[in-house]
Amino acid sequence: GDMDVTRPCEHNDWDDVRQRKGVKVLRCRVCHVTWRWPRGARRGDKGLERCIEFLNERCPLDGNACPLLHVRRSKMRMKATPPPPPPPQRPTPLTLTISS
Repeated sequence: GDMDVTRPCEHNDWDDVRQRKGVKVLRCRVCHVTWRWPRGARRGDKGLERCIEFLNERCPLDGNACPLLHVRRSKMRMKATPPPPPPPQRPTPLTLTISS
């Protein structure tokens, strides 16, 4: 039986997020959709072959034009975005009690 390995988006620019209980999860760098592979799916299955040229940064094709998966070697380092600010504190009422 053919497994459904349809890509959830057309960007083909993946980070390897994790493998949990044998299920591989990739995340798109462009739209951040996560792609959970069907249980039992393995890299190299039809539709799940990794683009070696892309790993070597030599693939001439745009991501969505390449039939092979553009999975990046390392996680994206979020240099551009600063860490999220701490959650806003509950505004403190401005009634100052002056102890005399």
